[in-house]
This record gives sequence, structure tokens and C-alpha cells, in this order.
Amino acid sequence: MRDETGIPPAIGSLACRIQDKVDRPLLVRVSSAALQNPDIGIALTPFEAINSDDCRTISNLQPTTDGLVGPDYQLTLTPQRTPAAIHRQIATCIAQTDESSALVDFDDHLTQGTGDWLENTAYWQMVEDRGSN
Repeated sequence: MRDETGIPPAIGSLACRIQDKVDRPLLVRVSSAALQNPDIGIALTPFEAINSDDCRTISNLQPTTDGLVGPDYQLTLTPQRTPAAIHRQIATCIAQTDESSALVDFDDHLTQGTGDWLENTAYWQMVEDRGSN
């Protein structure tokens, strides 16, 4: 939940809460504008590095269309061996980016309505499972 200021919790707490949901796929969406930023491009590279040992890529940066301006891309990872550590690594590498206009969405389901888009990569809000609508 957001606090009185409306600011979602820091991404550090995201990693702790994601550990409770590691049996589900993790969906990461990044806006096309963010991909043009070299810092965010660097931040995305750990996905490829950890694929062989700990997770499997279902779709690697596939364009999506969900009403946002411009094409957006998604990367879906399925946890296998040490998912909690992987999710922490993903959260960390995204949090280290500085592009405040980037849109990054972590979603523990492959259905809409379980994650919220935020306009700052340093913050993310876990949204409780609202089911698929």
C-alpha cells in the first residue's frame, strides 16, 4: 500500500515480498523509451546472464500493446532453482537505473490487473492478486 504521501515503498522491500510468490512467472515490462537509455540497457543484461542456471526465458523482449504510447517490451522469466535470489537481482538491477521517465512493471502473474505501472524505476508497488478480469 502507498503511505500518506502516495509514494510506493522502495524497491528493496519489493524483493522481500516477491519471495512469497516465487512459484509464479515474473513478467517485466520496459517502455521503448527506457530501452533507448544506455543505463537501462545495461541494467537489463543480467537477465541473459542468469537464464541458463536459474530461470527460463519464455518471451525475450517481445513487443506488447496495452494502450501506452509507443511500443513496449516484455520479458517473462519462470523461476526454477533459486528464484528468490533471481528476483532480488532483477529488482536490484532495475532499481540502479536512473531514468525517472522509464516505465517498468513487475507482475507476478501473466494476467492483467496484478501489477501497477509506475513512472520511476526506483519505486514499485506490489498489488495484491485481484484475479484475472
